[in-house]
Amino acid sequence: MNQRTLEVLEYPRIREEIALSCMSEEGKAALLEKSPSADRAEVARLKALGSAWMRSLSGENPPRFTGWPAVRPFLSRLPVEGASLVIEELYALYLFCEGETQFRAWAEARSASVASGRRDSLSMSGGGVPGADTAAAVLSADGSLVSSAAALPDLTAPRNEIFRIIDKSGELRDLPELRSIRQNIRRIRQDIEKLVSRYLGDENLKPMLQSSLPTIRDGRQVIAVRSNYRSRVRGIVHEVSQSGQTVYVEPEDVVDRNNDLVTEEHRLSREVARILRELTGRLSPFHADITAALDAMVEPPPAGAATTAVFSLPMAIPLPVAGGMWMLPFRPSSSGRDATRFSAREPSR
Repeated sequence: MNQRTLEVLEYPRIREEIALSCMSEEGKAALLEKSPSADRAEVARLKALGSAWMRSLSGENPPRFTGWPAVRPFLSRLPVEGASLVIEELYALYLFCEGETQFRAWAEARSASVASGRRDSLSMSGGGVPGADTAAAVLSADGSLVSSAAALPDLTAPRNEIFRIIDKSGELRDLPELRSIRQNIRRIRQDIEKLVSRYLGDENLKPMLQSSLPTIRDGRQVIAVRSNYRSRVRGIVHEVSQSGQTVYVEPEDVVDRNNDLVTEEHRLSREVARILRELTGRLSPFHADITAALDAMVEPPPAGAATTAVFSLPMAIPLPVAGGMWMLPFRPSSSGRDATRFSAREPSR
């Protein structure tokens, strides 16, 4: 199928519109790279998988899946010795592992339910899915989807490793090794505020001050002093106003505590860097499983959750979208672009 034919069929437009429904950026990217297929076996596979998605989504216990931020750009760093992912990358990886684990857990529960002989709206009276090798695939209309999801790598361990360090909101947890440092930082900041407030509240100094509020310069609390009173406040001058009427002074006793604050903040940064580096190292052995799971989740169905196929004669165009497996049959028009019709329905079996 040449480019001109694809344009007549409005394939690029349809693909882009459906891509807007993808639940992940990587699912969207995979979809936008899709090209039509004339492989009858592939078309049949997509139709069977599409039917499984459609039936499963309408069943009593539909699949569980969620979207995730892009993780492929930094996965190559995971197995590198000494490498460290940042908090945002680790959180994105957690969301992917969580989504994949939920999807896989749904498949295992669904497979166990079918294997137990419990019947529901998706139960099949006989025959099942040709070539199926599991009870779920043989006995349930969504069996091919269940089998595919159950075959995903188990990412429970890397998910739990990340969750021990980062909470569900993406913030670093209050770990014991960080708690004492954070407490020191809070205490030092309180001391600095008390010292600065003492200067600002001193009745003898008030006429010499340009402002009754503390000011931040270079990340340190200072006070704004009228330039003609500069010698009355001993300390370090951080800045002079453009008019020359105000100097921003860090009093001597505040300097010491500000230095203590800088020291503790650097210590906290080093400790956080160590924790993230060690966490990345613990995730390194799961690199192959995570990569395989990502490939499976975006190619073609879960992609954030489903696949669409647009059928035209023996050809099919697979388009992953969120929300289910939709088949958009193409009915060629006899005259003009406006006569082309698409409709959403379950694929024929």
